[in-house]
Amino acid sequence: MDRLRCKMLLDKCGGNDMKFDPQKNVDLKTVPPLRVFFQEHIKRVIYQVAIWKRLCIHDPVIPPPTDDNGWVMVEQKIEPK
Repeated sequence: MDRLRCKMLLDKCGGNDMKFDPQKNVDLKTVPPLRVFFQEHIKRVIYQVAIWKRLCIHDPVIPPPTDDNGWVMVEQKIEPK
């Protein structure tokens, strides 16, 4: 886990003893995502924008989403990595 994320979680959920306090009511949506998850999201965004940019091309060449574009094939379905 990123150090910054750990510090933010402790600031929001912990006390002075550096332990998490389960009694605190914390909205985890306010904590930023881990860097690896953010990078995969950016890959998916770039892939989608590349498809949109090829919209006006008659027969565009579009690479598969599973070629390191933030997607994986799971049981014949494409899911976010």
